[in-house]
Amino acid sequence: AVPAGNLATALVAAGVRKQQVVDTSVWYAQFNMDDPVVGGYTPERVALRRAISFAFDRDQAIAVLEKGQGVPAYGPIPPGMVGHDPAFFTDQLDYDPARAVALLDMYGWVDADGDGWRDQPGGAALTIDYMGTAGSATRHYAAMWERSLRRVGIRLKARAVQFSAPLRDRKAGKYMMAAGAWTADWPDGQNFLALLYGPNAPDLNDTRFSLPAYDRLYERSLQMPDSPERDLLYREMTRLMLVYAPWRLLTYRKWTYLNYPWVLGYLKHPMYQTRLMYLDVDPVARSRAQ
Repeated sequence: AVPAGNLATALVAAGVRKQQVVDTSVWYAQFNMDDPVVGGYTPERVALRRAISFAFDRDQAIAVLEKGQGVPAYGPIPPGMVGHDPAFFTDQLDYDPARAVALLDMYGWVDADGDGWRDQPGGAALTIDYMGTAGSATRHYAAMWERSLRRVGIRLKARAVQFSAPLRDRKAGKYMMAAGAWTADWPDGQNFLALLYGPNAPDLNDTRFSLPAYDRLYERSLQMPDSPERDLLYREMTRLMLVYAPWRLLTYRKWTYLNYPWVLGYLKHPMYQTRLMYLDVDPVARSRAQ
């Protein structure tokens, strides 16, 4: 109905109106920072996570899997939230398989046994376990992850589980890499930055990211009102997240709503994925259309 973001001709002729909203949520792939292979803060583990990020073509995912209904995410705080920085940009989320290969080679993630797949530094086999929920969207993302990592020599095996299982397994630390997302509970970026605050593990911070520099900034920000000074702390926390790569940021998703011109008050709630409560119908406009 909305090819290339435009209404189909028949819908335009019928007077259908389109409303597009960038949702107050962020979608990402997350790593278990306690995992002995993909977790940790040593240079070779950071290099692995960053290489995995460079290997994934986010623009293709938005165009093909999201049907264009997404905006590239450059930080954990989505548009519409206090603390979102629309000017913030980083090349650390580019699709750049050459940089991925260079990082892997530099830090010892090489094919030690000649079987065509990269191994861990020291020679142990390397296989990334990717956990997602059952369903076509997650299945397509898992397939793209598998193809992306295969291009740089990393074996990935995906497993799909029912919706409640990833929530349980992430909190229990029973995963390496998983699909993740968060939708705002209240309209401040602190709601998203809390997901990477060390003391919030494992319930809220099921990535188990624990970095003293990040935690100190987060604690300072809690004592400050909304201000340019606090925004600078938010930016620095974002920078640390990108450097250590506990998440591979993907998108802020778009929602598209269509309604006939005789439907009054059909508006997207600014935070929640629902309509506002009260709607009305203009019977005169409806009868004219019929």
